[in-house]
Amino acid sequence: MITVDEMDKLQGSIGIVGTGTMGGQLALNLTERGCKVVVFDKQHKQLHELQGAGIKSVSCLAELVAILPIPRLVLLMVPAGDAVDVVLDELMVLLDKGDVVVDGGNSYFLDTKRRGGVADKKSIFYYGAGISGGKEGARNGPAVMLGGPQEGLPLVMPILSGMAAKKGERRGFVYCGDDGVGHFVKMVHNVVEYAIMQLQAELYLIMRDLQALAGDEIAKSFTALNRGSLRSSLMNMNVAILNYRDAKDGLLLDHILDRAKQSGTGRWAANTALELGVPAPTLLSAVDARSISMQGDLRKSLQNLYSNKDKQAPTKANLDNRDYETALYAGIICAFAEGFSLLKAGKDHYNWASNLSNTAICDVWNCGSILEGEILDIIRGVWERSNGDGSILADDEIAKSLSRGESSWRKVVSAAIAAAIPVPALTASLGYFDGIRKARCGANLLQAQRDCFGAHTYQRIDRDGQFHTEWEEK
Repeated sequence: MITVDEMDKLQGSIGIVGTGTMGGQLALNLTERGCKVVVFDKQHKQLHELQGAGIKSVSCLAELVAILPIPRLVLLMVPAGDAVDVVLDELMVLLDKGDVVVDGGNSYFLDTKRRGGVADKKSIFYYGAGISGGKEGARNGPAVMLGGPQEGLPLVMPILSGMAAKKGERRGFVYCGDDGVGHFVKMVHNVVEYAIMQLQAELYLIMRDLQALAGDEIAKSFTALNRGSLRSSLMNMNVAILNYRDAKDGLLLDHILDRAKQSGTGRWAANTALELGVPAPTLLSAVDARSISMQGDLRKSLQNLYSNKDKQAPTKANLDNRDYETALYAGIICAFAEGFSLLKAGKDHYNWASNLSNTAICDVWNCGSILEGEILDIIRGVWERSNGDGSILADDEIAKSLSRGESSWRKVVSAAIAAAIPVPALTASLGYFDGIRKARCGANLLQAQRDCFGAHTYQRIDRDGQFHTEWEEK
């Protein structure tokens, strides 16, 4: 087994197709670790910088394949979707049996499964690698979630693991299992990231619009929140953003358009949760919030339509950082609980191998990824205590912390709703928490309704079997 020290002294060659923000930085990362890197990019992105670092560039895929030693290893860093298929169609003609192709973009996991089947027919090893950490992570060590055939791991694992983040003996790399599971894990990672970002944005909105805090006051609050269980890479980013000012514009955040795009992984995760029957309201609310944000013109017109100059302004809520801390912590715990439920459902539905352990996912997400933070160590402890089974919310320690903070959680959500401030993720996480812990949730009426209008039958609590009733008199 290759050691961590050996991974830091890589010997090998890799071709990288696509040298945009991530691809170019990964090329520099690998080169510094002793790997021989050859790059190709039709748009010549970052080629001057890469060539200055001694990285060779080629003019076409055929030249890339010709220059790589056999068995060849090619990393695709091109936009997800049709672009991947276009490159693969050309590569499959050029590559030989036993060569390796890794898609390091944010591809849809079912596309990765399909492409893996095509490559397998040509005896080419195909992998989907979810890579997290942004530009800085790609340069200094990202988190890598790899999925694909076990047979090719001796060729691909040392280099991909070697370029990953490192914390002591921990490496930001995990082999998740066969076919599309690596991209599935990255998809779930991304939608949990969506949810946490949305929860943080909602706190910012409450502070700004309900408490009427100035920018520097909000920055101080977020700085104070960035400690203990909430200390994380995302909170570090928030603090930097809230403190960024220049001579011309002052607080730059105030001049940024109030719309947030999405790459597609959030929608894929939302659709997958619905298809697999996994309750994930916190995650789905974050996806919906981004879609609503893109309806800027409609939002503006409806604000004018529904404004009421005569209505009394809401009284400022008596909220403090302790309330914000407990509400944000609770929302994040629910987001992770939903995310890990989705991981389990995917593993069961697609019969993926047992490599997809919850502790391993916590480790890779907490070493180089955008999700890196103290709360993942807390969640890892949950899985250690439960041997990876059950729900995060079923853990005694989590239950104690959420019970202690429940009143603050409700206080923050109630204050926002009373002031007509949209907090969909905070509201959804509280709704999930209330629903998932209530033994009888009103679904008995739903069963009766379905039987009443469609004769779908119902079950009883006092006897076994399926029952039907003629509810309405003829």
